[in-house]
Amino acid sequence: MPGEYLGASEEYAAGEGVYEQDGALYAGVAGPLHVDEAKRTIQVGTAVKVHPLAPGDMVLARVYDIYDQIASFLIMRVENQPRERSVVSRDMVFIRIGEIQRAYTENLRDAIKIGDVVRARIVEVTKLGTYISMKDSGLGVIHAYCSNCHNALEGHGPVLQCPECGRREPRRMAGVEPSPAHRESFDRPMGYSQGRGAERRGFGGPRREGSGGPRRESGFRQGGGFRSQR
Repeated sequence: MPGEYLGASEEYAAGEGVYEQDGALYAGVAGPLHVDEAKRTIQVGTAVKVHPLAPGDMVLARVYDIYDQIASFLIMRVENQPRERSVVSRDMVFIRIGEIQRAYTENLRDAIKIGDVVRARIVEVTKLGTYISMKDSGLGVIHAYCSNCHNALEGHGPVLQCPECGRREPRRMAGVEPSPAHRESFDRPMGYSQGRGAERRGFGGPRREGSGGPRRESGFRQGGGFRSQR
């Protein structure tokens, strides 16, 4: 199955359908396992063609984590190639705050929330990561969820409302360009501050007291559901 540990890269070389991460080999697709002891290679056979993500690909992705200047997403599907499976390391992509919309974005958390599903375009693929953009017309959030009770929000944006708890939240919805008039027409959580103090955590591992790094929100588990805020 995708993500399943197959062995150490010191023992085998990664073949088709297998990727290497931190010295370990993992299945990138679902299919039968083939081990060539003579060539010391491992591959996962599949009837689905495997290809890397490339600039221009249109994807559906779920917001996984949000930091001050960047957010991470888990790829759900490649829209322009629905019958093919794109394989990247952990299927994780990122968006910079400047790629949210054509207008200036002051706060990522006023555009997307953990668990939202977005339509975006791949703009850059590097060794350090794959980056997406929501600037173009028709791109942005297509499914939004209440950050209070996690129910689906209703409305067309840029401010949506939860039918369960009544909370109003902003989003950078697909096909909707927010205006300054809507900036204060939604609910702020208790203790909200535009400043960058409070909790901070870097990309590489657990938070340590006194350590630097960008602020993050609670995460979204790949298996479904929200992680509790920490």
